[in-house]
Amino acid sequence: MTDYLDAVAGLRGREEIWSATARFFAESGFDRLIYLHVTPSSAMMNTNLPEAWTQHYCDSEYQDIDPFLTHCCASLGPIGTGSDYCSDYDYLSDAQRRLIHEAAEFGMRAGFSATVRPRGSGGVGGWNLGSTLDRGQIEAIRVEKEPLLRMVAMYAHERLRDAPAPDVPSLSRRELECLYWLMQGDRTKDLAQRLNLSPAAIELYVKNARTKLGASTREHAIARAIAVGLLHP
Repeated sequence: MTDYLDAVAGLRGREEIWSATARFFAESGFDRLIYLHVTPSSAMMNTNLPEAWTQHYCDSEYQDIDPFLTHCCASLGPIGTGSDYCSDYDYLSDAQRRLIHEAAEFGMRAGFSATVRPRGSGGVGGWNLGSTLDRGQIEAIRVEKEPLLRMVAMYAHERLRDAPAPDVPSLSRRELECLYWLMQGDRTKDLAQRLNLSPAAIELYVKNARTKLGASTREHAIARAIAVGLLHP
């Protein structure tokens, strides 16, 4: 942990702190991370899952049923996550089980939660420390390192929360509308009908939003808009 603290001590920006923290967790075996902190006035999310998963997650509106938010963040105690633990929880709905197994196709096989702000306290926040390793391998790591990993998760949360927000680009109302409805799962054709605009106009608004956000794809634009507080999941 000392090396991690030394590496992060002089960092000030959220992206730099996130990158250093992701490297630390990856070196400990946790290479599929989701960090989420939502309050009534702000939302912060980081993940190193593939962008294709982020798009699928948004298209499927999984934010409304995600068991990480509904169950894992209900308390501070760690809960096993990922498809290898799915059969342990008889309270999961069919849709929640489908979410978990689909996430496994993108490498989210086993891990555990590290809640930093339980639900019901004016917000919710925590880490889903996931991995491409199997359950047995993860449980061996937890026996050795779980207190340290949870301590790093809490420390990183405090640093990310207090770090200066990145420069927030100014998006037009139409650009924000397009990103919002894309986040809800609309396609270009659906969005054109919803906003009474041509598909070409929708593509232009989305392209402008991507340029302003420095994003390479629609999914990247949505993720960055959430990270800087322009959109709320």
